[in-house]
Amino acid sequence: MKRKIKGQPGWTTYRREPGTPPTSRMLANLKKLAEMPDSEIDTSDIPVLPPEAWKNAIRGGLYRLVKKSPSDS
Repeated sequence: MKRKIKGQPGWTTYRREPGTPPTSRMLANLKKLAEMPDSEIDTSDIPVLPPEAWKNAIRGGLYRLVKKSPSDS
């Protein structure tokens, strides 16, 4: 389902039900984005977090350190 984003002319969001294949238009848009260099992607709407926002951050619960045997060091 395609929907325009209010207040953002030219922006579109897509919503699919799980198991529904993407349309050819969705695939074309994704391909165009994948080919776009990072320098051309507008990230001005993403807020920058101050260092204080990260002081209580923790790594995800599924993270595991890679164990090394004594012979690897």
